Amino acid sequence: MKDCIRPAETDRAGASAEVSLREIVRRLQDTWGATYVGEAIIWRMWANEVTRTLDRSTWDDAIRAPPPSRILKLLRASDSRMQEHLNSINQSTHMALDCVNASIAEAVRLRNDWDAYGRRLECFEISLQTRKAQIESFLHHIDLPHPDELADPLENMENVEDIEHQ
Repeated sequence: MKDCIRPAETDRAGASAEVSLREIVRRLQDTWGATYVGEAIIWRMWANEVTRTLDRSTWDDAIRAPPPSRILKLLRASDSRMQEHLNSINQSTHMALDCVNASIAEAVRLRNDWDAYGRRLECFEISLQTRKAQIESFLHHIDLPHPDELADPLENMENVEDIEHQ
């Protein structure tokens, strides 16, 4: 049972042997190499973290788990992942720019419509002012007779008998 848990090879101090560390480094790079980039010493530090317990049954889980925070600080995102992230940011930025440009174009159209309606309103007001001036001129130049001077047409009207509706 002890052979299943303890590393197959250890150094004089009982730590994992160089062969075991290289194997763990290889497995870490196989698992996480597409995600992270780091110097060889960083991968070795991570392998030391994995093998620190000397319990091989925990190593597979430790290899599949993301790197500890102190190791993560030393790693960089891989170029493919970084490029994917940059492409995503670029696409999002272009989409936001397209939305803003469309809004600006719509605001320009609205401003043009507003200006056109303003010009139409000015023309309408001028037309009304002209009509008002015409009516005022008409009232000013035409002397209307005084109501007392007008003859009542009903007084001179002859009463005709309605023979059609009797």
